[in-house]
Amino acid sequence: MPIIFQHLKTLSPTETDQVNALPFQDRERDVLQVMLQMNNRIFPSSTVCKRLGITTSHLDKINSILFKKVIEALAGHNIYHQINYLDQKNGLWKAALRILKHHEHKVIASSSDKTEKFEFYKFYFEWLLFNTAVQNIDEEINRLNDEILNNCPRSTYNETQLWLKISIFRKEINISTTKADFTDPEKQKALFLKLNNLIAEAQAINSAHCLYKAKLCGVFLNNLLHNFSQSRIYISKINDLFLGYKEAFTETEILTAKWHYAQILFFSSEFEEAFNIYHSLYGRINKNEPLRWYIYIAEYFQICLVVERYDLAEEICDNYFAKFYKDSNGNFFLSALIQCVKLLIHTSKFDEAKSKIDELHRLTTKTSSLQFQFALRELTAAHHYLTKDYKTALTLAEKNLKFMRSKKMHVLIPEYTYHSRLIKVIIKNKQKNRQFDPEEQAMFDEMQKSTLAQYGHLLKRLIAI
Repeated sequence: MPIIFQHLKTLSPTETDQVNALPFQDRERDVLQVMLQMNNRIFPSSTVCKRLGITTSHLDKINSILFKKVIEALAGHNIYHQINYLDQKNGLWKAALRILKHHEHKVIASSSDKTEKFEFYKFYFEWLLFNTAVQNIDEEINRLNDEILNNCPRSTYNETQLWLKISIFRKEINISTTKADFTDPEKQKALFLKLNNLIAEAQAINSAHCLYKAKLCGVFLNNLLHNFSQSRIYISKINDLFLGYKEAFTETEILTAKWHYAQILFFSSEFEEAFNIYHSLYGRINKNEPLRWYIYIAEYFQICLVVERYDLAEEICDNYFAKFYKDSNGNFFLSALIQCVKLLIHTSKFDEAKSKIDELHRLTTKTSSLQFQFALRELTAAHHYLTKDYKTALTLAEKNLKFMRSKKMHVLIPEYTYHSRLIKVIIKNKQKNRQFDPEEQAMFDEMQKSTLAQYGHLLKRLIAI
């Protein structure tokens, strides 16, 4: 399928107007208009060729010209800006990959500027490593690894080599999170062994930056396993690096460490202190590259719900998430929309919440992330029990538990099942006028902690109804 056809399907109305205003040759405009008018999932090349009286090769050439003109009009001539633009669109990673490969072939391969090559391959490496849509990347990652080392300054070779290893390790932790296999003791042992080896290597070459990145991995890994006391030790050591190497770190790197400390507090259920730090970072850490800081904003939004600062949560929805859920073809459309649903339910705007929940169910597919599917299922049940439709809430709770068992969540991360289990318990308790038993009380107490508290607060309201 032509990349330009995919791209055009992701345009907002404003972008479509910009594209229509561009100067095109007659045949280019003909093809453009055909594409804009089509609702097909697959582009019928042969049909279009017959309709316009052109050959397949001519159509291919026009498609390439159109894509170049459109991407440059919307994102500029800088390829890095083009990639960042495409990353905000749903399903356009192939277009981004094509630009990178084309630029490497046409520009980088013939360049004698090692600095230009180093910066390009470093960008390509990071983009490929953290783009979850691209599969089977090991061979390409190894090739880019070699290109980076071939073109990096000799004086920083060892540090660059270690930075590459730490980046790949962070990707390994991310994959482990997605698969939820980080709970396996053998996997944990292997991850911590790698982490300790990377920290030792960073100390051996006296690299403050590599120590910083490796210790951030340590924070991330220990947070996953709820080893918050160990996470605090890593943060303390990172702060020592900032004091010892004042000129070596950017403001963003320092703010990122503060964010990680706020995460520790949030996950440790120290909500007020966590909120204060998240709030102090807002508008500073996310000043540039708003897409990069999506996770930070989502966490800040969640802590606003937990401490009931709904005014700030609404501000985040209006000023940040709205950019994403107004673009139904964007990568963060579903995630941003479900954040909005959380606020609507927390603030008892049930009719609006129902409308958006129905929309999300229509848009959800089997390829949607498990985390998103869990959240949508739990919020749907919450909507029903908070509007006193207990029968449907019970049915959904049972279905949710069945779904989670099919994904082995009751074994891998059992607390993910607590919300649905407690829905059944609380509603039945209401009917029988009974209290929690010790196991149920323990589950309920757990639901008032960490990120679970955004759902735990809703359960409190269910009890109070």
